[in-house]
Amino acid sequence: HHTTPHHTPSHNTTAHQTTPHQMAAAVSWAVRAACAGDLPAVSVFAKESFLRQFGHMYTPENGQRHVDESCSVEKFAQHMEELPGTLLVATTTTTNTENNRSGATVAATATPTAAATAAATTVTPSGERVVGYLRACRMGLPLDNPVTPNAEIAQLYVAPELHGGGVAVALMDTALALPLLKSAAAVYLGVYHENLRAQRFYARYGFAEVGRYIYRVGPHEDNEIIMCRLQPEHSS
Repeated sequence: HHTTPHHTPSHNTTAHQTTPHQMAAAVSWAVRAACAGDLPAVSVFAKESFLRQFGHMYTPENGQRHVDESCSVEKFAQHMEELPGTLLVATTTTTNTENNRSGATVAATATPTAAATAAATTVTPSGERVVGYLRACRMGLPLDNPVTPNAEIAQLYVAPELHGGGVAVALMDTALALPLLKSAAAVYLGVYHENLRAQRFYARYGFAEVGRYIYRVGPHEDNEIIMCRLQPEHSS
């Protein structure tokens, strides 16, 4: 499953506009490549995000089992080992420059709600809170005769209190600049067939439907759309 923030079709790459009153309570965030120390927080955030978005479709047991298997620290660690730099996180920024890590960074501000003080389980060892993530990988969707070479955007989630704040745009822009995606002639992703807002968001990046498949969570079968973006760098 993929998800994008509420009202993402209206996103642009500029900072979210805030009034002076709102600015005082604004949350600063940045997008960068994840490191090993981030993974426990990313895992918790990923599980919470999936269950918040789709948990109502499954029994509690099946939903929890699915995220425990697909969003574990071990799964993310294996991904980072195989494809370094392709797990991106959006985190609230820290004022301690000693905690800054290398990696692509896109900074902006967004107005939070009370949920901005999320549980400490989504906080990294450096004190940053995970508010979004994107995982890019090699193409693994069940599509006949995909364009090659290719890559896939496997997951994209943003904290609900930052929906509409440009985080999804920053994650997507950073991902499309990764060597794995820049070297691909086509980038694929799967999205839930009823998630029209996400589909519109992806369409703004040139993604179009090219197929369908079934995404299983326990015995439940979800209808998913496969979307593809032909990379302009490889256009003839």
